[in-house]
Amino acid sequence: MAISAGAGAVATLVGVLTFGGITALVGTSLVASIGAGAIPGIAAGQSGRLTGLALSGQISQVGSTLFRPKDILLDGTFGGLGGAINYGINRGASGIAEDVLQYVTDSANRKLTANPALARNVLSPREYAAGQTRLDIARMQYGDAQRNCQPSVAAGRPPGQHEHSGE
Repeated sequence: MAISAGAGAVATLVGVLTFGGITALVGTSLVASIGAGAIPGIAAGQSGRLTGLALSGQISQVGSTLFRPKDILLDGTFGGLGGAINYGINRGASGIAEDVLQYVTDSANRKLTANPALARNVLSPREYAAGQTRLDIARMQYGDAQRNCQPSVAAGRPPGQHEHSGE
């Protein structure tokens, strides 16, 4: 049992480090993720077998145990499948995060458009006064007010029930 755990720990470490390095080099597209999963899958499988042999005192069987085509194909297939699953999870999570952020931004914009006086609640008096002087500054301050409304909107509170970011 301890031998299997040790071999599994080494294989996992090799797989994680290899996946991270390959992903950094080739990117995170679907094809890159599959490749970045397949190569570490192979490396992890081979290192796990080697560690198991070493820990069990059977290192003399390295020649007949490592680099068997069937094992390499199986390890690469499962690694590539893991990379594809990782890609799908990341895409789904980033899509959800993007949708949530867009909802919060749109909600803050709607609230400020419906009631521009809310800007007084989320801008400092100095920021609000600067927005009264010129149209270009007013546009910037509207953007600041919208950004400052977002934490309240995300928390389900009316805008302005948090500290403003300016002085």
